[in-house]
Amino acid sequence: MHERSIRLMQTSILVWLFGIAVLLMGCGVFGDGQKTEKSEPGVAATVAVGARPPAYLGPTSLEERILKSPVIAKVRLESVSTSVETGNTYRGLKPIALLEFRFSVLEYLKGTGANNIVAVWAAPFFDTQQEAEDARSEIAGTRDARWDTHDAIVFLQHSVTYLPTTQQAGRFYFTAQHLVGGVPDDYYSLSSRGNKLWLPAEAAMGAQSQPTGDQQRFLTDMPPAAGTAPTITLGEMKTRIASVTAKLDAGDGSEQYIECLERTYRYEGRDQYTASIGGVRRVTDIPDGKLASGLGASSVAHEAIAYTDASNIRLEVWLEGTDADLFRIEFGDTVPSDFLGADGNRDLFEFAYRVVTARPLPAGTYSTDYNLRDAHFVPCKGYTYRHDWTIPVEAPEDTLHEAFFDPVTDGTAVAADDTNGVLKPATFTDTNSASANLERIAWESGTVKFELSSHDALVGQVANFIELDGTVSLSLNADDATVDAANDTLSWPVASQPWEDGDKLMLRIREAQGTCWNGTAVPNLSTNPGLASDCTVLLAAKDTLRGTATLNWSADTAITSWDGVVLDGKPSRVTEIRLPEKNLDGSVPAELANLTALTDLRLYDNQLSGGIPSELGGLSNLVILYLDGNQLTGAIPTELGSLSNLVALHLDGNQLTGTIPTELGGLSNLRDLFLGKNQLTGGIPTQLGNLSSLSFLNLDGNQLTGAIPTQLGSLTNMQDLSLSNNRLTGGIPTQLGDLTKLRDLFLNGNQLTGSIPTQLGKLANLQVLDLRSNQLTGSIPSELGKLSKLETLYLHSNQLTGAIPAQLGNLTNLATLWLSGNTLTGCIPAALRNVDENDLSTLRLQYCTTP
Repeated sequence: MHERSIRLMQTSILVWLFGIAVLLMGCGVFGDGQKTEKSEPGVAATVAVGARPPAYLGPTSLEERILKSPVIAKVRLESVSTSVETGNTYRGLKPIALLEFRFSVLEYLKGTGANNIVAVWAAPFFDTQQEAEDARSEIAGTRDARWDTHDAIVFLQHSVTYLPTTQQAGRFYFTAQHLVGGVPDDYYSLSSRGNKLWLPAEAAMGAQSQPTGDQQRFLTDMPPAAGTAPTITLGEMKTRIASVTAKLDAGDGSEQYIECLERTYRYEGRDQYTASIGGVRRVTDIPDGKLASGLGASSVAHEAIAYTDASNIRLEVWLEGTDADLFRIEFGDTVPSDFLGADGNRDLFEFAYRVVTARPLPAGTYSTDYNLRDAHFVPCKGYTYRHDWTIPVEAPEDTLHEAFFDPVTDGTAVAADDTNGVLKPATFTDTNSASANLERIAWESGTVKFELSSHDALVGQVANFIELDGTVSLSLNADDATVDAANDTLSWPVASQPWEDGDKLMLRIREAQGTCWNGTAVPNLSTNPGLASDCTVLLAAKDTLRGTATLNWSADTAITSWDGVVLDGKPSRVTEIRLPEKNLDGSVPAELANLTALTDLRLYDNQLSGGIPSELGGLSNLVILYLDGNQLTGAIPTELGSLSNLVALHLDGNQLTGTIPTELGGLSNLRDLFLGKNQLTGGIPTQLGNLSSLSFLNLDGNQLTGAIPTQLGSLTNMQDLSLSNNRLTGGIPTQLGDLTKLRDLFLNGNQLTGSIPTQLGKLANLQVLDLRSNQLTGSIPSELGKLSKLETLYLHSNQLTGAIPAQLGNLTNLATLWLSGNTLTGCIPAALRNVDENDLSTLRLQYCTTP
């Protein structure tokens, strides 16, 4: 889809993984309406559930009950009584009314215990003993007693801390009363809306029709007004218990694993219930969108930001199905989110992921199963959200046919057809609306040959072969082919082998629409042959560059009117291409390297992806190269170091990786070098110290390591030096004090150590000095008081000590001063009261008295 609007997925994923999780916790889905296993019934009823409706009202989720219950038994009720016990609430000891069920155990299905046991059910806490006593008759009279004469399967807990008597032998904990949807719920019987822990036998004891042994049937939900209730046999229950136990034993025993199983069973139960009432299970929410055909591999089809409360676990996303191999998943780093938890802390983590293409795709509709597993379900490989994802891919206008083309060695040729290698689809409709078929494409002995079912099917068409990176590697005009009508073949002489065994290419056949030699795009051809060649280059590069955007480049339009194209010289040549902010979402075409007169290439602030073609290093006349503000990936080509005339190189704000090429140190005319806000690693090359013309160097926001090269001190024309927000270590080179033209120095957000060099006091033109968020020690040099033009000084969040130099009071232009986060002593120079923006009040120091 490549639409950046898909970042709306950030909101849907947040609602799904965060908001929905919080909502379900309140609904009793996460933790069954209790804070924890030890939560108090009265508190849980009013705090954890409140008046929200339950998220799941269907039959008991048996697997979840099996997992959470250490004891499961087939029992027979002997008697029911009430009592009052003093429970231990976090607000002190309070009385609580209990129902005590005395069972004789017929068989333990999970766990062990005595033959006769007591299961305790608890009402909410009461303020007085009398209130609890008065409640005994009410809870005894209102309980669901319909199934007392039936054998039952019960799910029991071991002792709980707030009921001391449950810690006695032979006593188990059932559960406590809760509010479900604002209505009191006994929370244990078959009639409970949210927690069925008592599954009675289908028939009462002694009934003639009651099966025995493992065939005995037990209700799993209330009988409907008409029809039969859902049941499970004792044998089936044993099988379910064995299955849950096996899954539990297969894990590592961690709390995360157990919680994962519990949530999985809960969600699966919810889906079963949803299906039973004719609903649709939850699926992942993927916005609709489309891709342009022929985009290079790694083009974004879908992207999102997901959230988790586990920094060491990220959600899993994978594709399955027919076309899954045409895409792949890429994950970004996990970082703290901007969303605050209930406690005001940033206890969520976010990470980006996206689905990208694995190769250029011909026009068509592609389908795959999009699977997403929330981080909470990862430890046990549990519940999965699924979505039948359809990705429409659209071809450019005037496209006749597109197909996959994966050649393989075939005898002496490298070829493909619909059975040998991949050439699909092979059948298409030609411009005369007749059915045509590409039988075979091959290269052999310097010739490319098309075998067609009709030799004239491609009249007026151009066949372009698109490489993995989205560039056109070979373009063949059908009208230039040698035609063998008897054998339905078209042939073109091609000097070098255009493809290898195993390549993954795409074939696009589209209308030629005239050429640059038709006298429309380039008039006066006899005096402008070079311009006609430039025109041909740009037409070949057009589709790769524009993606789904619009460019008016056409052989039927004068090149002087083409978007962003500037001509100069006599005879005229293309000298500049300026297409900033044009929503271009293709890639940088390697064909641009054939514009031999090009001096200025500006493609900044678009959505271009893929790598920077190394071929651009052949543009010997290039002076300005702006590719910043795109989505370019891969390494910076070393070949760019050959652009000896280059004055400005802007590659910042992309996703470039690898190291800064040392070859850039040979660009002797370079004045601007902007590589910031990428993902560059390694050290700052010492060779950059050779760029004697350099005025602006910006490397901020990367992952650069090592020391700041002392050689940068020789860049005496430097006006702006920004190395902030990297991982640089070591001291600040004293040689930077030689950059006397420097106006801005940003070294903040690194791991720099040592003292602030006194030599920085020589930077007479300095207006901004930002050294914050490092590990600098020692005192603030008094020499900084010589920086008469200084307007902003950031030294906070270091380890500086000593007094604030009185000389800082001489900085009459100083408007911003931040010194907090250090251990400064003494008094604050009185003249600093005049600084407009400062954090001096946080230092807890007095102002010096005026002499």
